[in-house]
Amino acid sequence: MTQHDASTPLRRAGHLATALLVAAALYFGREFLIPLALAVFISFLLAPLVRAVERLRVGRVVAVITVVVAGFGLPLAVGGLVATQASDFVDAIPQYRSNIRKKVRQLRGSLPTVSKASQAVEEIRKEIKDGIASPPANADSSGAPADESATEAPTPTPTPAPPAPEPVKVEVVAPKSDPLALASRLVGPVVHPLASAGITLVLVMFFLVYREDLRDRVIRLAGRTRIYVTTAALNESGRRVTRYLGAQLLANTVNGVAIGVGLLVIGVPDPLLWGLLAGVLRFIPFLGTWIAVLFPLALSAAVAPGWLQPLAVAGWFLVVDLCSANFIEPYLYGARIGASPMAILFAFLFWTWLWGAVGLLLATPITVCLIVLGKHIPALEFFYVLLSDEPALEPKVRFYQRLLALDRTEALETARRFARDHSAVELIDEMVLPALAQLENDRIAKDVDEPRTALTLGVVDRIIDEVCPALAAAEEDAPAPWLSGGTALLVPGAGDFDPVALRLLQCVGAHQADQLEAVSNAALTAEILDRVRTDLPAAVILTTIEPRDVSRLKYLAKRLAVDAPTCPVLGLCSSVSEPARKRCQRLGRLNVRMCSGTEHLIELLRALPSVPAATTGSAS
Repeated sequence: MTQHDASTPLRRAGHLATALLVAAALYFGREFLIPLALAVFISFLLAPLVRAVERLRVGRVVAVITVVVAGFGLPLAVGGLVATQASDFVDAIPQYRSNIRKKVRQLRGSLPTVSKASQAVEEIRKEIKDGIASPPANADSSGAPADESATEAPTPTPTPAPPAPEPVKVEVVAPKSDPLALASRLVGPVVHPLASAGITLVLVMFFLVYREDLRDRVIRLAGRTRIYVTTAALNESGRRVTRYLGAQLLANTVNGVAIGVGLLVIGVPDPLLWGLLAGVLRFIPFLGTWIAVLFPLALSAAVAPGWLQPLAVAGWFLVVDLCSANFIEPYLYGARIGASPMAILFAFLFWTWLWGAVGLLLATPITVCLIVLGKHIPALEFFYVLLSDEPALEPKVRFYQRLLALDRTEALETARRFARDHSAVELIDEMVLPALAQLENDRIAKDVDEPRTALTLGVVDRIIDEVCPALAAAEEDAPAPWLSGGTALLVPGAGDFDPVALRLLQCVGAHQADQLEAVSNAALTAEILDRVRTDLPAAVILTTIEPRDVSRLKYLAKRLAVDAPTCPVLGLCSSVSEPARKRCQRLGRLNVRMCSGTEHLIELLRALPSVPAATTGSAS
């Protein structure tokens, strides 16, 4: 075992221990971290407003106080309105008592099956209880029936019972009331949230007033050599969080307006208040909408004479929530946060488990910041891989991985999805040829068996027969010919996949099939040279995929340089390993112009004359 292999389990154990320590610190330090995280979150939300007020030539401190008072005052005002409305509703309950009783009776009568079932269960339970409490008269003390044939025993004379002891008199004495203990019990549950809110308020004002100074100190701590990375991370995280919060504010506003207008049409009292409450509570993910629906639903159930209005309220909330989740929010959010839906869901679960309701509120901003850190800091790249909405695998890697998994359907679907936004040349260069080169490299290392090789060749055949012709047919304008005249002779190497490269080139150039002629990879060098002298091609194209040996192509290039010195020789080599690249570079030293891909090859062919005059003269 190498030193690297031996250190891998230790490194993984160290990473796991670090993660557990961080989670423990987040949990046990939540009394300190929750107000801090809330303050940062609110600062991101209020910073654009503070800058807008400052543009009115107002001092920073005055602007911060104005925005903070307005920002904290709005939720308090909404809470006060809701509390007032709830108090009015409680006071008005006696007016709706008859209506509520009527609906309860209707609800109970509409569920006869449940009522009968509960009544039957109660009767059975009562019978069982009575049967255990009173055994049959003909049972003995053990509960077994007495033997009727047995002779009746004489009745013993009862002995008088001893007198019962006189019960002890117990008197409950209430302890003396301690004013301090009573005040602690009453005020304690209120002091802690108020203290947290006060600390958060102070931190928000501090962050807003000294935001540039805090930014500079963070940059200094990160190091002067990483100023660019730190600045980019701070700017991007602030931009993403601010855009997300702005989009969420707009989406919640649209949601609240729609709820208020709908409740107004339905006829629920105070519809604008319930719409405002729905918009504010929607900042709480998942639960906010269903908490908001309870108030107007209970009010309509108590006020309305029938069940139509409550059902309309519930249906309208459901319709608005579905439209917002499926149409409004995807359009507004778009790529604003850059997090995958699965990452957001797991973030909600993790931070709610760790910090409760506050964690549910902060899950998305924290996830956004982790994604930005993972994007700019290599040591934290795993956050970017796990949480971002960027594809985890490149299309060519995913394509090859599906081939290794023997998943023909998904591999073809991956190629078709790639082909929707790319040309046939890009499909060949960026997906098919790299997959074949990687397959050949893995075959050399004996990491791939024959079933996977056969599946890969079958999928490539399907791509050649279906995808490439479909792409060519979808092109509106006919592509320019590769050659202005003459033909190109395609010569494969000695590898097993080299003939497939010829087929791919012929597939891409199907619109000029008469200009592309291929020879077999079993053809001898002398036969190829005779064909070059006879056909006078405009170019000779040498193709190979992950070559193990280029001696055949090297010998052919040397002979072409002597027998047809004016005939251009182009080379197309697809490789993923360094040894194969070095072998291909050897061809470039022999008057072979190596191409970086099919697109580069086509550009060079289009730049060639039809048939070089010198070649014609020398051949004649």
